[in-house]
Amino acid sequence: MTIRGEPDPASGMILDLKDLNDLLEREVMSRFDHRDLNGDTPYFEKRLPSPENLAAVIAEILREVLAPGLFDRIRLYQDRDLWVDVIEP
Repeated sequence: MTIRGEPDPASGMILDLKDLNDLLEREVMSRFDHRDLNGDTPYFEKRLPSPENLAAVIAEILREVLAPGLFDRIRLYQDRDLWVDVIEP
């Protein structure tokens, strides 16, 4: 995941990496890790759980929980040589 914004003058950070890691754990991993995307989540009742759709859902969730303009992109790896990017325009 990539974020964008102006670094805080005092810390030099856009967002503390610990806070970002906690957010990703809470908002993404707890919803999708080791889950049956069709049966255990409401996100794929009307769409296929393809890597493209999963990446789009994760991007939607992150846009909702991050401060406006902070989300830049997410990369979801299917395997080492195959991935999907969702990039904020």
